[in-house]
Amino acid sequence: MRVTALLVKECTHKALVGVEKKPSKMEDDEWMDLDVRAKAAIILCLSDEVLYNVINEKTTGGLWCKLERFYMTEFS
Repeated sequence: MRVTALLVKECTHKALVGVEKKPSKMEDDEWMDLDVRAKAAIILCLSDEVLYNVINEKTTGGLWCKLERFYMTEFS
């Protein structure tokens, strides 16, 4: 929840949806910059142990999905 709030604060939360949902009006360079800034913000919030499990992810969307798979619990 804190990471999401940080991304919203920095206006980089759109990167969570992944490149396949990039807004059509956004230029590729602008999207890449947004993605890099969002990924960096997430990485700075992770412990070394968690970072080790997601270090090979190249995009914010991929990183976020992997974190969800590893650490989100399902509520019934």
